[in-house]
Amino acid sequence: MRVLLTFFLIAQFIAVSGCDNTQVVSRSQPAVGSASAGVQTAPSLPPLPSFCRSARIGGGDLGDAGTTAVGLASGFSEGNALLAGAGNGVPIVGLLAKFSLKSALVEAGVKPESVNRGVERVGWFGTGANIATIAGLSGPLAILVGLGVGFVADQELKVKEQECTALREGQ
Repeated sequence: MRVLLTFFLIAQFIAVSGCDNTQVVSRSQPAVGSASAGVQTAPSLPPLPSFCRSARIGGGDLGDAGTTAVGLASGFSEGNALLAGAGNGVPIVGLLAKFSLKSALVEAGVKPESVNRGVERVGWFGTGANIATIAGLSGPLAILVGLGVGFVADQELKVKEQECTALREGQ
């Protein structure tokens, strides 16, 4: 029953975090009688979603931070040795570290969607493993749940990455 509840909670979290904060850009029409009023313009393309534009804090990052905070508050300890020294600040330090890593990779020329996908799938792994641990599953089972969640989320992130490629090719 715990495993079923764990998968249900994770599926709900993935579904809720799937929204993207794409900004809508509108172009104003030239005033009647202006010099450009009779000029035909090409239809504007939709703007690139934030996933494609730059490093971002995504659903996997937030899920990992949130479930880590719940786990720490419930008496669990951080399993990542690189972050464990931050104590109760692990969720914030983790978000800062992930965003800094993403930003550095994008600045180095890696496509934002590839960077976001790579780091966010790790966050989804952490989210799944954390929820499973909090639900009472043992370490190895929690890791398997995390791997499953990371895999499922990566399939959705892969679709987003492909959409970014298609949008770029259309520009």
